[in-house]
Amino acid sequence: MRNKTCLRCGRELSQVQRWNKRKYCSPQCFGASHFKQVEWNGIKIRPGQALEILQLCNEGLGLIEAQQILGANYKAVMKIKHDPELAAFLPERLCLYCDTPLTQDFLQRKYCSSKCVGKAKRDRGRTEEERMKRKIEQRKREQAIEWYSKGLDTTSISQQLEVSIKKIQCWIRKSGTEKPHKICPEIARLRPLNVRLKDARSAKEWSNILHAASGEQVDMTDVTLVCGTVHGGGAAPRYADIVLHKLRQKLIEGKRYAFCNVLRNTITTIEWRGENFYLTRTIKTKGTFSWPSEELGDFLVITNAAFLHLTEYLKPSKTFDSVK
Repeated sequence: MRNKTCLRCGRELSQVQRWNKRKYCSPQCFGASHFKQVEWNGIKIRPGQALEILQLCNEGLGLIEAQQILGANYKAVMKIKHDPELAAFLPERLCLYCDTPLTQDFLQRKYCSSKCVGKAKRDRGRTEEERMKRKIEQRKREQAIEWYSKGLDTTSISQQLEVSIKKIQCWIRKSGTEKPHKICPEIARLRPLNVRLKDARSAKEWSNILHAASGEQVDMTDVTLVCGTVHGGGAAPRYADIVLHKLRQKLIEGKRYAFCNVLRNTITTIEWRGENFYLTRTIKTKGTFSWPSEELGDFLVITNAAFLHLTEYLKPSKTFDSVK
């Protein structure tokens, strides 16, 4: 008597299958009944090339490398790709253009979208120098959007990445990124030194910012900065009078005091050596010096290395012509 149902799953056989004296409804039921399945990493799979490929991929090899080593056929590879449980063990694949991780639905593709396909096709027509320039600009674009999302202003981003402000604003506008109300502490150090010094709330904070910018240099000499500005120029006795009466400090030999004029373009230092005053002036021909305001106190003490960094500091330009 001919069987009317599959011996494995119990599904009813078709009339053609009964005429051909078939016992199973499909090749899958036939294979599951005649070939033993083994359990590997929580899944059941029949021994064969597919299992060997997965084992090599689990050891760190890529899918193509494993296929070439084993000499596996195309069907074994496609069996892995079309089975979600088996495809989950394959190493993560990235888009060849934008490095976006490909999902399980895109395992047979090289790119994540048709846009990347078109961009990659145009990129193949460019020179190596043009490709490198595009990659650098892409990295700068991603970095600019990340910093802006953490609260950094466009001017500071432009100065750090050496990209024009208009291009930075265009990148941010297209990405739809919104700037938060407060800047992240780890991003605040990327702002220009003069902006950070201007936003300092105390003399200690002001000096700490300047010392961090000047670097960790071993320097035992100190310079006392007189907060606020001084009208006019004047001779050494005038500055000495400010130190003695306004600051109520003694003129100790070898100790320097620094003053800044109202225009913030001249720094004057006095120092007592023996029976003489030594007076020096540093004049900035372009721009102004960053100087502590009277709100921070009467004076603050910094190292000589920090003082040299303050006098030599140049404010970066706000715009750049092109991407370097």
